[in-house]
Amino acid sequence: MVKKQLLAIFSILLIAAALTACGGNADADAQPTPTPDMATPEATASKPIIGLSLSEQNGYNQVFQDYFERAFEDSDYYVETVYADSDYNKQVADLADLLAQDVQLLILDPSDLDNLEYILSEYEVEEVPVINLNESVNAYTKMLIGPFYRNVGREIGEYTFERLAELTDYDYETNTVILRGSVDSSKMQGIYDGFMEAFEESRYNNLVGSPACNYDHERAKAAMADLLAEYPKIHCVFAETSDMAIAAIEAIDEAGAKGVMVTTVGGEPEALSYVDSGRIDATIMYGPNDMANVTAKYANRILADKLVLLPQFVELNYEILTPKNVSNYYNSDTVYALSAKSTELPEDPTPTPEPSDTADDTTDEGTTSE
Repeated sequence: MVKKQLLAIFSILLIAAALTACGGNADADAQPTPTPDMATPEATASKPIIGLSLSEQNGYNQVFQDYFERAFEDSDYYVETVYADSDYNKQVADLADLLAQDVQLLILDPSDLDNLEYILSEYEVEEVPVINLNESVNAYTKMLIGPFYRNVGREIGEYTFERLAELTDYDYETNTVILRGSVDSSKMQGIYDGFMEAFEESRYNNLVGSPACNYDHERAKAAMADLLAEYPKIHCVFAETSDMAIAAIEAIDEAGAKGVMVTTVGGEPEALSYVDSGRIDATIMYGPNDMANVTAKYANRILADKLVLLPQFVELNYEILTPKNVSNYYNSDTVYALSAKSTELPEDPTPTPEPSDTADDTTDEGTTSE
């Protein structure tokens, strides 16, 4: 079965490579990503493997990896962690290499939702269960663990406009800017939709711009500078990533603008330092330590019983960090902010009872047997 799955995966890769080669000069110089060395240390080579495939090597994922691997240090399993470097082809190759080994469970933080759906559909869940992190792949996964991004956007939106109301006392209309990461990202669209729900329920606010900045620092800074030049006063900026929030602050400072409130998403240390100094009014985050602990708990349950009935979605707890509480999350050694609260796990779903066989309870004459 695994060999058939690998053949299917590599067939898809060959087709993708052929299509890329026909795509024109823009991709002519692209080089294939080499398959990483998946060799395990001798001390762990005999252990069955938990495969952990992460989309990119950022601070959040590094902390998640550390906490998750520590949860299995003294177990009968070895955690094999690979990073896709935001490269779909590399992640597919990583998954193929993991499946060629004695993998008992796959934990996936997808780099490409649409394409990975086809890859995951080749897996037999009964043989290799899949826990999906952060964003749902509509394929054969055991469960999804992550935030509900619309709720993330709504919570930071509600905080933003409550704080803006305190600062203005509703004495005048305010102008708000949203710096978007990408309009094509389901994650960013969820954050935007939630934030807009809070915006629409607020009073006396005007949305004067929501440029898509493609997560690029300089592009976000230029977009903010243009809006500051166009409007006499900007009162509030919400950036969908903390790097774009910092870019907005740089544009605000260079324009000499005053009294601009900034909120964002993320727990990177540079952003936390801006919160600590009051330049960023608030950020919202869900902690990598919390995600690792939740994932490890469900991973152990699946490894004990691969047919166990679990919640399809576990929504992680999010926390809003402000100048008042950021010292609880930030110090000189911070790689990414850690959750102070643990996610409350939902109840397991109730199994559907098997229909009773009433035929066994009656006699041939149609009367109930004693």
